[in-house]
Amino acid sequence: MNPLKEEGCCTLNDFETKYIDYKNVAFLKKYSSPCGRIMPGKINGLCPRHQRLVRKALQIARMLGFVAFCSRNKR
Repeated sequence: MNPLKEEGCCTLNDFETKYIDYKNVAFLKKYSSPCGRIMPGKINGLCPRHQRLVRKALQIARMLGFVAFCSRNKR
Protein backbone atom coordinates (compact mmCIF):
# COMPACT_ATOMS: atom_id res chain seq x y z
CA MET A 1 0.00 0.00 0.00
CA ASN A 2 1.27 3.43 -0.88
CA PRO A 3 1.84 5.46 2.33
CA LEU A 4 1.27 8.77 0.49
CA LYS A 5 -2.21 7.78 -0.67
CA GLU A 6 -5.12 8.48 1.63
CA GLU A 7 -7.61 5.66 1.94
CA GLY A 8 -10.49 6.04 -0.53
CA CYS A 9 -9.11 9.21 -2.14
CA CYS A 10 -8.61 9.37 -5.90
CA THR A 11 -6.04 11.84 -7.18
CA LEU A 12 -8.18 12.81 -10.19
CA ASN A 13 -11.43 13.39 -8.24
CA ASP A 14 -10.12 16.78 -7.10
CA PHE A 15 -10.25 18.05 -10.68
CA GLU A 16 -13.67 16.58 -11.63
CA THR A 17 -12.02 14.65 -14.49
CA LYS A 18 -14.49 13.18 -16.97
CA TYR A 19 -12.15 12.71 -19.94
CA ILE A 20 -8.42 12.01 -20.20
CA ASP A 21 -6.75 13.31 -23.34
CA TYR A 22 -4.63 10.68 -25.08
CA LYS A 23 -2.45 13.43 -26.63
CA ASN A 24 -1.24 14.66 -23.23
CA VAL A 25 1.87 12.46 -23.08
CA ALA A 26 3.37 14.08 -19.97
CA PHE A 27 0.18 13.34 -18.02
CA LEU A 28 0.02 9.74 -19.22
CA LYS A 29 3.66 9.06 -18.35
CA LYS A 30 2.89 9.85 -14.70
CA TYR A 31 0.68 6.76 -14.62
CA SER A 32 3.01 4.37 -16.44
CA SER A 33 6.18 2.70 -15.23
CA PRO A 34 9.61 3.52 -16.72
CA CYS A 35 9.39 0.39 -18.88
CA GLY A 36 6.02 1.51 -20.29
CA ARG A 37 3.56 -0.61 -18.34
CA ILE A 38 0.45 0.86 -16.73
CA MET A 39 0.91 1.11 -12.98
CA PRO A 40 -1.82 -0.46 -10.81
CA GLY A 41 -4.40 1.69 -9.05
CA LYS A 42 -3.04 0.86 -5.60
CA ILE A 43 0.26 2.49 -6.49
CA ASN A 44 -0.87 5.50 -8.52
CA GLY A 45 -3.83 6.32 -6.27
CA LEU A 46 -6.66 6.15 -8.80
CA CYS A 47 -10.18 4.85 -8.30
CA PRO A 48 -11.29 2.06 -10.68
CA ARG A 49 -13.21 4.49 -12.91
CA HIS A 50 -10.22 6.78 -13.47
CA GLN A 51 -7.88 3.79 -13.78
CA ARG A 52 -10.00 2.59 -16.72
CA LEU A 53 -9.92 6.05 -18.32
CA VAL A 54 -6.11 6.22 -18.01
CA ARG A 55 -5.76 2.69 -19.37
CA LYS A 56 -7.93 3.48 -22.40
CA ALA A 57 -6.07 6.75 -23.09
CA LEU A 58 -2.70 4.94 -22.88
CA GLN A 59 -3.91 2.26 -25.27
CA ILE A 60 -5.03 4.86 -27.81
CA ALA A 61 -1.77 6.83 -27.41
CA ARG A 62 0.23 3.65 -28.01
CA MET A 63 -1.70 2.79 -31.16
CA LEU A 64 -1.19 6.30 -32.56
CA GLY A 65 2.52 6.35 -31.66
CA PHE A 66 2.47 9.06 -28.99
CA VAL A 67 3.73 6.64 -26.32
CA ALA A 68 5.98 3.64 -26.88
CA PHE A 69 4.68 0.13 -26.26
CA CYS A 70 7.79 -0.71 -24.29
CA SER A 71 11.12 0.95 -23.65
CA ARG A 72 14.27 -0.56 -25.07
CA ASN A 73 16.33 -0.03 -21.92
CA LYS A 74 18.44 -3.00 -20.98
CA ARG A 75 18.13 -4.18 -17.42
